[in-house]
Amino acid sequence: MAEGGGRKAEGADRARVLAARMQAFARRTLKLCSALPRQPEADAIRRQLVRSATSVSANYRAAQRARSKKEFIAKLGIVEEEADESCHWLELVISSEFMKPELVQPLLLEANELTAIVVSSIRSARRTTRQTQLRPAASPLPPPPSPLRLGHGFDLHRLEVGHRLIVGGEQLDHDRGCDAHSDGDVVYHAVTDAVLGALGQDDIGQLFPDNDPKWKAADSRIFVEEAVRRMRDAGYAIGNLDVTVVLQRPKLSPHKAAMKANLAALLDTDLANVNLKGKTHEHVDALGENRAIACHVVVLLTPADE
Repeated sequence: MAEGGGRKAEGADRARVLAARMQAFARRTLKLCSALPRQPEADAIRRQLVRSATSVSANYRAAQRARSKKEFIAKLGIVEEEADESCHWLELVISSEFMKPELVQPLLLEANELTAIVVSSIRSARRTTRQTQLRPAASPLPPPPSPLRLGHGFDLHRLEVGHRLIVGGEQLDHDRGCDAHSDGDVVYHAVTDAVLGALGQDDIGQLFPDNDPKWKAADSRIFVEEAVRRMRDAGYAIGNLDVTVVLQRPKLSPHKAAMKANLAALLDTDLANVNLKGKTHEHVDALGENRAIACHVVVLLTPADE
């Protein structure tokens, strides 16, 4: 394929992935709106949020059918406005305490990212002089789908007295636990990074920064669920997952079955696709001296069934 043809195909692939992501955002927003309380103030927000969130994908579709670059940029401007307005209404849902913040934050994060992508696309369209190049700019989206995608995740935390030790969604009986901003589950953190890495997207620290108070003591299930949502939006599913936990004590053997079941449920995959191993560090360095816990994860993503 000629270089120009390759760029055109790549742009079309990005556009399709972005359109699917915007439609997924609209569906998730409609579901959230249906859960808002039935009272006048919430109803007012519901109407505005439904309108703005569904307008994002509708106007992006219109932009892809634009007959000129000027029309394309104008339609993208509407997409930007509607995505940014969705951010406003989602923030209002949180500040009005109509729903728990952890239920709204992932959707607000997605709205902010979509706004940034569209802004980047508008800037790129304005720079180019090619009248027929009606494609979105390069963005943090995954590259065009390939049959298989491989990701690796790693996490490590200090073990301190006075903290809970949560590993793979299970609280272990121990005299110390993870000193972390969230609940410190190294397995869920490493799994999140492995999936995001396979997709070529931002890592857990960028999506859920440890200097943001809203993630203080957060349940790490939230992080895995966001990675899984992004995986589905990109058209992938779990092929298999291999987890290695490095911990001198306590023993993981009594808890491995429960941890694997937790992971399989979160990742929406068969239990046979999940493996988890526990290793000591032979009393070497902080891990071997029971002053830290670490986890390595390797994940294979495969195209999701239609």
